[in-house]
Amino acid sequence: MAANKFVLKGPGVEVDYTIGASSAIPALVFTAGAFQKKFKPNEVLSEDTRSWTIGVRRSDPHHRYRR
Repeated sequence: MAANKFVLKGPGVEVDYTIGASSAIPALVFTAGAFQKKFKPNEVLSEDTRSWTIGVRRSDPHHRYRR
């Protein structure tokens, strides 16, 4: 199965999400300025909402990004 890649961009922030990624590459990459955090596929949970799919970091549900 081929991976599906999505990129969300906003002012100074980019989220790159790959559904179906192999464990060798990051499934979710969060970039804000010079800060970048990468998450492996086993660290991301996908939920199908029937209208779209959202990726959520599994290891710390209360994590907040701080600059």
